[in-house]
Amino acid sequence: MKQLFPRGKRIRPTDKDLVFYTALASLLPVFLLVVLLFHIGQIAGTNWQEVSLSQIVQDVNIPYLLFS
Repeated sequence: MKQLFPRGKRIRPTDKDLVFYTALASLLPVFLLVVLLFHIGQIAGTNWQEVSLSQIVQDVNIPYLLFS
C-alpha cells in the first residue's frame, strides 16, 4: 500500500548547516522575546522623537544590560 504523504528526505548528521540554521531560527525569537520582556520599561519610557546617541550612552545602565 502506498503512503498517503511521502516521508521525504531525512536530515543526515552531515547536514550540520541545516541543523544549525533550524536551531537558530527556532531559538532567536525566544531570545528576542525574553530580552524585550526584561527591557520593556526602558524601551517604553524612551522619547523616540528626541533620541540622540549621547543621551543613550548617558541613560543606559551598562552593568544592568551586561548581566541581564
